[in-house]
Amino acid sequence: MKDSPYRVVIYGSGGWSHGFLTEKNDFLWPDRETDMVRLRQVDEGREEEWKTMTLAEVEDSGQQELLNGVCVAGAMNELKQKSEVLEYLETYIFNSGKCLAVYRPQHRDYLELVGCETTPHLNPPLQGGRLGWG
Repeated sequence: MKDSPYRVVIYGSGGWSHGFLTEKNDFLWPDRETDMVRLRQVDEGREEEWKTMTLAEVEDSGQQELLNGVCVAGAMNELKQKSEVLEYLETYIFNSGKCLAVYRPQHRDYLELVGCETTPHLNPPLQGGRLGWG
């Protein structure tokens, strides 16, 4: 993406922990505690910590669909972009927490890095890769 002449949107979709995948909660409700850890990581721009997650941890928390977001977070980390949490919905009814976050271009250097014009009226910047679950 750094060397591409094209504008790109990356989108990752999926719920966070799912009750029906969380054995430690008898498959009845999501792993809210681990969801809160992930939410703090996204909110504080610490998605790089996801590199250390093991598949066993992901499966234990029922967060298999979070792996879609891990790919987006990795790409945005490469581009030095920071996340902004737009909304988080914690729920038992739908059996999975939902987070909507976006990576917006942070500065002029980013636009130059991806080869965009920096004159907004001629070539408005991208909204960045979107990291959304749910």
